[in-house]
Amino acid sequence: MHSDFVETIFFHARNAPNNPAISTLGTIVSYRMLAQGILRVEEKIRASGLKQGDTAGILVNYPIGHFAIICALHRLGIASVSIYPDQIASLNEILVDAVLADEQAPDVPVRTVKVDDSWFKSGSGELPLRASDVRPSPDDVARYVLSSGTTGQAKVISLTFRSVQERLESYACRLASPGWERLVCIPSLNTNYGYCFAITSVWLGKMVCFAGYQFARQAVILYQAHVLVSSTQQIAGMVRDQEENYMPLDSLRAVHIGGSVSYAPLIARIRLLICTTLLCGYGSTEAGTVAFAPALRLQGFDNAVGITTPWVRVEVVDENKRPIARGSEGEVRISAYGQGHRYRRVTDSEAEIERGEWFYPGDRGILYKNGMLVILGRLNDIINRGGVKIAPETIEEFAKTLGGIRDAAAVGVLSPLGIEQVWLGIGVDPAVDIEMPTLYAAFREKMPNTVPDRIHVVHEIPRNTLGKIVRRDLQRLLAEVELTTTGTAGMSLSDQDVKGSGSRS
Repeated sequence: MHSDFVETIFFHARNAPNNPAISTLGTIVSYRMLAQGILRVEEKIRASGLKQGDTAGILVNYPIGHFAIICALHRLGIASVSIYPDQIASLNEILVDAVLADEQAPDVPVRTVKVDDSWFKSGSGELPLRASDVRPSPDDVARYVLSSGTTGQAKVISLTFRSVQERLESYACRLASPGWERLVCIPSLNTNYGYCFAITSVWLGKMVCFAGYQFARQAVILYQAHVLVSSTQQIAGMVRDQEENYMPLDSLRAVHIGGSVSYAPLIARIRLLICTTLLCGYGSTEAGTVAFAPALRLQGFDNAVGITTPWVRVEVVDENKRPIARGSEGEVRISAYGQGHRYRRVTDSEAEIERGEWFYPGDRGILYKNGMLVILGRLNDIINRGGVKIAPETIEEFAKTLGGIRDAAAVGVLSPLGIEQVWLGIGVDPAVDIEMPTLYAAFREKMPNTVPDRIHVVHEIPRNTLGKIVRRDLQRLLAEVELTTTGTAGMSLSDQDVKGSGSRS
């Protein structure tokens, strides 16, 4: 018999029915209300013809309703996958039996089941909090997560009922200190990050509030939240908002961030403007939380992401996949408690799940003897400029220290001669007049080996839902800007001051 978070919600509904369980800005649902909503959704799902062993997509914008559907599907032994409208094409990669949608979903390749308010409300009184009569195998798939990482290539990760339970335990450990009751979660339920923090919060009997980063400060103040969860990119947006219009967030006891390496300047601003207790994490959809630590523990370790957790094995290997000594640089690989596995659709009626022991996230890193993990960059993002290998993260973090630059992303672009150039896209504050010769001069003075061949101002750096740079989209964007401003794409110029006029796109 397996424990799961939905049955624990029903336990909380019996013991503390009026305690808050889940909320959005201005709406709170208690554990009793959430349990009743799950039961009513369960009835609707049964009536739709979905059954144990099926897979259902969820295209529901309202976070509370979306969460109730996830819970009901889990109780019925039906695998769920949350999608955005622009991810509908990804359903072709999954054997989905139906999509539950609260509005007309265009071009859905499978049957659509309409979700409306009647799914969550009823005039027939309360339903008994009965135990589920479905007993899925721990190795059955409970959840699919669409993940693109930094490659821009959509992939599907499967989580079994066993994996979901194991992630609950690991995230509960991550949230163990300091004490808290109310959590504001910026990442959505469509992401592994948001999903895991949400189900862990209700498993622990706490309250989780979903709010985009534009409204996260208001949610913290409204609910006097103790914990804030954010991706690195989302918290950077909150920092900018705090700098422009400061709001005291005195109720916060801790902030959890993840998604990419957090560098010293951003960490200092988070601790100054949002909360002094900051916990940095590193993980993935496949592996869950791999490493985390208080930000103060990372001081003195450039690119450090945390101490590896006791529920994972982390190794650094050479190009032949052989483990190398602690303190040496190589490719990171992970074997995790609660590990998810790559799912591939083979035919119209068959799929396969890759269940290898090791997961390779594509990161270069160093693992020290004390368990500290340092991530130096992506293996497939390394720019090879005429034999000089450059990590784009090095360029990006230096660019963001220069005045007026709020965001930056670097990528390699082949010149007509086949030599990879460094192109840099920057987002600037509207009131700032960027002088390109000054930027190039700053690189030449401080970072002479990484001076970009091109710098272009762009309206927005392309990122995925967790704020990771989608470098393939960045390449296309910068090529378009180059063509617009010069009429030629990929020219090779020796004097960078001639290029990078700062055109906006």
